[in-house]
Amino acid sequence: MPTEAQWEYACRAGTTTKYWYGNTQDPTKMNFGESKIGKPTPVDKYAANPWGLHDMHGNLYQPCEDHYDKDIFPEHLDRDDPVNRKGDFRVMRGGAFGDIQRRCEAAYRGRDANPTTPTVARSYFGLRVVCDVPEKR
Repeated sequence: MPTEAQWEYACRAGTTTKYWYGNTQDPTKMNFGESKIGKPTPVDKYAANPWGLHDMHGNLYQPCEDHYDKDIFPEHLDRDDPVNRKGDFRVMRGGAFGDIQRRCEAAYRGRDANPTTPTVARSYFGLRVVCDVPEKR
């Protein structure tokens, strides 16, 4: 899973707006409550952000490696270990298909029980996988 900082960096894709496409929610660009679909959609239903990533806003919440603490975000973490590992909840990013627009903004930090345990199942959880890409030489 991505760290919380990695997730937001990927979501914004070089932008500084609430959504990668601007500051106003748009049901033609993401699956959220105002889209009135009421369920998850296939990953390629909406356009990708400038870095080719789909569904960074809405559709399904994506858990991050970090645990949730309302007072800790990347600039407050130890440089040697930039992941917050304390807390009972996992940071969730991106919003989901039934959410209000604010929960789908790039900077919104949600929380839920640790979705990586077998006892937790939610219809609004997804998973964003990250991996290292070797440098081209």
